[in-house]
Amino acid sequence: MAPKVDTKPMIETSDMPKPMRDHAMRFVEPLILQQMSDDELANQLREAFDKAYGRGWNCLVGRDFGAYVQHEPRTLAFFYVDRTAVMIFKAK
Repeated sequence: MAPKVDTKPMIETSDMPKPMRDHAMRFVEPLILQQMSDDELANQLREAFDKAYGRGWNCLVGRDFGAYVQHEPRTLAFFYVDRTAVMIFKAK
């Protein structure tokens, strides 16, 4: 039996408007359940945000990482779904 995945997102930090942040978290949850690779998940989320909010998005996905990035105001979200960390931001 596969271990249970906790899909309730836990926000580490965000200056992103709530509707945009919710979009990212809703988008990621089913992909994690599908056990998609971190690289593919990052690419799909970045492409979805490029389409929805304009080009220039960057996305990091992995386990237990931290990063310091310069980003456009109100475009950063860093959250966990289960043990997978997701950071999405629009580069300056």
